[in-house]
Amino acid sequence: MGKFFLGLFVILLLLTGGVYYVGRTTGNDFGLGGIILKKGTINFSTQAFGNGNPIPLDYTCDGKDVSPVLLIDRVPGDAKSLAIIVDDPSATPATFTHFMMFNIDPGVESIGTGEVPEGAIVANNDYGKNEYNGPCPPVGVHKYYFRIYALDTALYLDENAKRSNLDKAMKGHIIARGEFYGEYAKNN
Repeated sequence: MGKFFLGLFVILLLLTGGVYYVGRTTGNDFGLGGIILKKGTINFSTQAFGNGNPIPLDYTCDGKDVSPVLLIDRVPGDAKSLAIIVDDPSATPATFTHFMMFNIDPGVESIGTGEVPEGAIVANNDYGKNEYNGPCPPVGVHKYYFRIYALDTALYLDENAKRSNLDKAMKGHIIARGEFYGEYAKNN
């Protein structure tokens, strides 16, 4: 099986002249048979906090509970849409989704605080709301992942979509991704 994927990889390199790499999927990645073919990594960040640093109060349930400005760069030219998911994989009993937005125009380079780009759809988070609800751990320090996915298609879902619907719709359509994370402990 490994020789098959290596052969497929070489053929793609020869046909496209592009720089591709193959990576194993982990956690919330999706790909064909556990493998995701990437055309690089999307630069995805915020100026509100550095990767792995504490999330400022404004972007949490203890503050204004608004999304930070999101910066997007290096989206593959053949992307048809983008999807963003913010979640807490350290929540128990399962990963808790704080925000989902999809069908974002791949030409978008930044998303302002509380903004929804034209044509994008904000779906149901695990609070049952169609909005950003920031970090709000019951106890201890939690890690919150902000992930972006470049897709080779638009998604035929609406604002009532749940995380499982989005995961299923994206499966096999991810061509690149990017992520950053921050940490937060609730003020009691």
